[in-house]
Amino acid sequence: QPGAMARLGLDYEAVKTRHPGLIYASVSGFGHTGPYKDLPAYDLIVQALGGMISINGPEGGPGVRLGISLADLAAGVFAALAIASALYERRASGAGRFIDIAMLDVQTMLLESALVRQFASGETQMPTGSRHPVITPFDVFAAKDGPIAVACANDRLFADLCTVLDRREFLADPAFNTLFARFANQAALKVKIEAALKARTVGEWTALMRAAGVPAAPIHTMADVVKDEQLAARGMFVTVDDKEMGPLKMTGSAFKISGYPHSPTRPPAPNLDEARADILAELDLGTEEQRPRRREGEKPPVW
Repeated sequence: QPGAMARLGLDYEAVKTRHPGLIYASVSGFGHTGPYKDLPAYDLIVQALGGMISINGPEGGPGVRLGISLADLAAGVFAALAIASALYERRASGAGRFIDIAMLDVQTMLLESALVRQFASGETQMPTGSRHPVITPFDVFAAKDGPIAVACANDRLFADLCTVLDRREFLADPAFNTLFARFANQAALKVKIEAALKARTVGEWTALMRAAGVPAAPIHTMADVVKDEQLAARGMFVTVDDKEMGPLKMTGSAFKISGYPHSPTRPPAPNLDEARADILAELDLGTEEQRPRRREGEKPPVW
């Protein structure tokens, strides 16, 4: 919450006098201004206030929280982008900046078309299950042995899908032959598509659709994700040899930058206090022996 660093004497106003070029980023639930600024927040609270829960969930049912902490994660990404921008500006101006990132602000920026429609027409989006609120077919459909995701964002892709399904007659039907018509008749179209999909398995349809250039995919569980050949080829799973727990599997970096080869292993982070002496020396704060340490057996702070 805003004010925590001020109580420690480490807020931006306190430190910028000694370090005027400092880039200082604060990430909080609601930022440093506004009527909510002193309220506590977790991802769930921000998803609720930011409208994200209201547009997710089964169609016709209550809204549900996303399965990941999107507000937390996205706020960190936006903070990193803001820091990079401020660092780039400082190269020319020499000026430091205070960056105020609010999770609720970031959540609002992620609402995309739901908020645009609210502004433009006053139409309030409600949960639509897996389907896109305005594009059809753009949904999860039932095939012979399970669900398959199919995304046809334009008339050309829909025509290709009809060819794969051997349902070219859909293209002559005024209820389905344009993007707007399909949206108006999405429920009827889904019934017809699923009737066709019952003829083959998810694996068979996925192969046929991909060969035709139609975006399609099976619904992977976490057990499937960790075995995905594309993610393996991209180096998205690495092993860290933790000093206390031994080898651990975890995600790699989504940044793929030329000149930085990907390794299947990653060095572990330092243990608690392991880098203490180096950090103190770099900050010219005295030797390890001169600084107070936690007592033997004392637990680190709990967040």
